[in-house]
Order: sequence, then C-alpha cells, then structure tokens
Amino acid sequence: MDTDDSIQLKVTDNGVGIPADHIDRIFDPFFTTKDTGDGTGLGLYVVHAIVQRHGGEISAESSGSGTTFVIRMPKSAAAAPTS
Repeated sequence: MDTDDSIQLKVTDNGVGIPADHIDRIFDPFFTTKDTGDGTGLGLYVVHAIVQRHGGEISAESSGSGTTFVIRMPKSAAAAPTS
C-alpha cells in the first residue's frame, strides 16, 4: 500500500502461524523456540532494529492459517532519524 508519506509492504505465509503466547515476544533479542544451539533468536530482532533505524514500523499478525508481517517505511529520508 502506498500513501502520501509511507509505503507499506505485507508478507503472508500459509504455515501454522505463531502461537499467541509467542507473538508479543518475536522481536525480542534472543527469543527462540528452538532447542539450545539450534538458533540465536536474533533474526526478527535485527529486522525490527533495521526497520526502526530507518523510521519505519514492523508488526506481525498470526492465526492458525499463517502469519502476516507488515512493514511501513517513510517515503522521505527526511522522515527517518539520523542518529
């Protein structure tokens, strides 16, 4: 979706979804549902940090039939923070 000041990108999969008790933690550093040694839990944390660094927002909605990630980024570089 394109507005006057931002662009929105939605990505949806058709998997089993993210359990409700995990959805609020998926952007937390080191959060993982994998066994010890099988993952660091940094992937979505890094994506979240990059999007925020550029003045954007990312969110996730999930159900039993998939998950949708929504990324909203400003069109103008002037809208993004510089530090």
